[in-house]
Amino acid sequence: MPINLTGAVIVASVMSTQFLAQPFIWKYFANDEIFAGWILIFRDRLFVAIGIAFALSAAEAFAWRKSNPSLLIAFAAIVCGAFVSEMLLIEIDPQGDRNELPAVIGRTIRWAIAAGAGCAILYLWRQSESIAALNHETEIGRVKAERLFARLRMDALQRQIEPHFLFNTFATIRRLQRSQPEKGRMLLSRFIEFLRGSLDRRSGISTLLGDEILIGSAYLDVCSIRMGGLLRWSIDVPTALHDVDFPRYGLATLLENAIKHGIAPSPDGGVIAVSGRVEGGLLGVTVSDTGVGFSMDHGAGQGLANIREQLALRYGSSASLSLTANRPNGVRATIRLPVGQLE
Repeated sequence: MPINLTGAVIVASVMSTQFLAQPFIWKYFANDEIFAGWILIFRDRLFVAIGIAFALSAAEAFAWRKSNPSLLIAFAAIVCGAFVSEMLLIEIDPQGDRNELPAVIGRTIRWAIAAGAGCAILYLWRQSESIAALNHETEIGRVKAERLFARLRMDALQRQIEPHFLFNTFATIRRLQRSQPEKGRMLLSRFIEFLRGSLDRRSGISTLLGDEILIGSAYLDVCSIRMGGLLRWSIDVPTALHDVDFPRYGLATLLENAIKHGIAPSPDGGVIAVSGRVEGGLLGVTVSDTGVGFSMDHGAGQGLANIREQLALRYGSSASLSLTANRPNGVRATIRLPVGQLE
């Protein structure tokens, strides 16, 4: 309302200058008479302008807040406000031809043109501000996605060249080549598949669930052989879900956490089960282990933070990563994200 009233004063002042623009006024009237005449005209113009301001405020309260501001609604409010105010002015202070309907219609049209032009300028300015703000938010999202992807690539490379993992794997391969050549060749083959799949991947912060499963199964094979059979695993994800978009390194990160924090610390090893289902339009991919259960490190790693950031960037609050206890022992980590209609 304060903006509308301020605009009413400005519009009334501009509309009143029409009186001062007439040359004969300055030729036949004294300055004090000209000023008194301008005050009377300004008063009338301000009365109508305030009526238009109230009409615009009513339109804003009942229509604009329910949808995007509409120039058509604003124009209708201006016409109605001007016409009603002109009619009220006739009742309050009838003067000469002011009572004639053609004169009222003519003044209403002038108001519609003048105030309508001002509203159009304000509307276009607000639209340009909204578009600029949207573009700014989009650019911020793009920059965040690029930074996240760069960090994911760096994290992935760090995992892939982790000295303990590489050295232990190569040492196991060498040992098996002497005692169990077939198992050694299998370990080497699966290790190569894991490295190839991890390094040679499409760009972007997301990939396909099927690609994640291929890398994850190779990784689990490598870890199972290295642990001498203490790790057993299974993957139960329908083939129809393999083409669904999925956070890059999402499954690999959950598997690494399950082995590092759950299976490896357990003297008896354990089982890792991967499952995927769609319920209520949400894809749920769960990695459950029968390891030692929750520890102080669970949920605080950079890998899980990366997954949550990926989900937030792409899906907002529609996606989530949750960690729960796996009864009777272990941890269940589940990624949930919205999916479209699956064939």
